[in-house]
Formats: sequence, C-alpha cells, structure tokens
Amino acid sequence: MALTSYDIKKVSDSFQPKTDPYNKFNKFRIPSGEPFISNVAYIFFTRPDLNFSQENINNSAFLSILNSNSNLGKKVLSSLSTSYQGSITGPFMKILSNTVNNFETKDTSLKTLDNHENWFGLKIVTPFNFFDQIGSDSVTFSFEEYDDLRVTTLIKAWVEYMAGVKSGLFVPSEIYRSEKIFDYMSSIYYFLTGIDGHSIKYFAKLTGAYPVNIPYSSFSWEKGSSNDIRKISVTFNYQIKEDMEPEILQDFLDISNLYSYTSGSQALSEDTIEENWSSGVTITDEGKLYFTK
Repeated sequence: MALTSYDIKKVSDSFQPKTDPYNKFNKFRIPSGEPFISNVAYIFFTRPDLNFSQENINNSAFLSILNSNSNLGKKVLSSLSTSYQGSITGPFMKILSNTVNNFETKDTSLKTLDNHENWFGLKIVTPFNFFDQIGSDSVTFSFEEYDDLRVTTLIKAWVEYMAGVKSGLFVPSEIYRSEKIFDYMSSIYYFLTGIDGHSIKYFAKLTGAYPVNIPYSSFSWEKGSSNDIRKISVTFNYQIKEDMEPEILQDFLDISNLYSYTSGSQALSEDTIEENWSSGVTITDEGKLYFTK
C-alpha cells in the first residue's frame, strides 16, 4: 500500500527530536540542534595615537623617510596615529585586519584552594577565582606580507616609537602625558561568526596591546631556497583579556560610531566580490556584524 502524504509526514516527524534539552533526557542522543560551524573570523586593531610631531620625526631618520613617502610612509604613520594628518580614516588599522591570519584563544581556568586537610590527606577543594587568567599575557599573530613590506614597516615604526619614548628620544603628546595614558597601546577585537558570516558566536577583546618584536627573522636567506616570504609572525603583549562580555560589543560599536561612515543611515555592504572593500563596520541590534559602504 502506498504511503500517503500524511503517513510520510508522520514518519518524518517521528525522527524529529522533541527539543527540550534542559528539561528532558535525550535517550538516544539524537542531535537536538544545529551544529556550530564557523564560517569566518574578523580581527580589528584600534589605532594608537603615536605622536608623530615634526620634532619627533626629526629625531628619527626612519620616521623622516616615512614622512616624505606619500605612497607607503604616510599611510603607515597615519595608521599608527589618529592625530597625524594623513589619508587613513576610521578607528581601526585596516592594514592589520586585512593581513592577519590567526587569533589564538585560551581557556580561562578557575583556581582552587585546599581546605581542611586531615591526618589521612583528605581535603576539601573549593573554587577561588580566575583573575590571574585574564591579566597580562602575550599572543602571536601571523600576517601576510607583501613586496612593499607594509606590515613590517608598520611594526618597525610602532616598536621603535615605543623604545624612543622610553629612552626620551620621542615625547608623547601633552594630553597623554597629563592624563598618564599610554599613547602606543591598542585594543584588539576578535569576532567568530556563524556560517552566515554575520552572526557573532564568540567574541573577545585584548586591551592594552602592543607589538614586542620586529619580524626581521623572516628575512633570513639560504642558498637554494625559494626565499618566498609570504608570512611574518609578530607577538603582542596585552594587559587584560575579556571573553563573551556584553560590554565588548557596546564598546566596539561606540568606537565604530565615532566616525560617520558607520552611522545607522549608511547602507550595509553586500556580500559580493564587487563589494569586497568596505569603509566601515558595525554591529546591529540583532548582534550581527556587517561591513558598511
């Protein structure tokens, strides 16, 4: 006897899980939801505000060369300074977002305390805190490098400025000196999206980040090798790591909205090859990340 549409629906429904994994046991461990498949991750580095005043630039032959190079040099300096009069706009260093290849996360582990140990060695282990897990640490990024050495040049300028501030060669702007703010530190935002490329599933923020090495080791040479330098590694130190805190999303949105191109009236960029390059980024009320035109 042929199955009717009602019978087919009845059989199909019998294989659909009665999804209530919080209140009922899944006896046969039938999948009760969509598997988490990540499509793409986005990493954003906020621009520091290095003081590239003429006096500081004059104290460095390297900075002087960059300042005279309107093609690459001025873009590097502008990427590293919101106060430098250059062509870079927005709160983020897009050149790093466009070339970074990875973001390494780590678990947050709860510390415990041993209590009331008796003569037999038995004891009660109770939870303590995890504050030492979210403090200062380091993370290593892999960046794509190109023929003009755009990433290496930026990292070199950044690292040498920090060393110059410490030695007294460079002087930060007055506002940062008076407010006791590190002008060379950045924040790094990480968003892992779902299969649609927009729905934010996991997010993290590293505060007080700065590079600690110039990747000169990438330029070693060996006879007979191809010497095809496509990637470089740069380690960043940071002061605080936060995961899955709602304030991260609001903080990111506030920073983005400092610039008019991410206002609500701006059209969202289409997910097409023709719209591959976007000026800004925003997060919608639904918690989805979109690039703006």
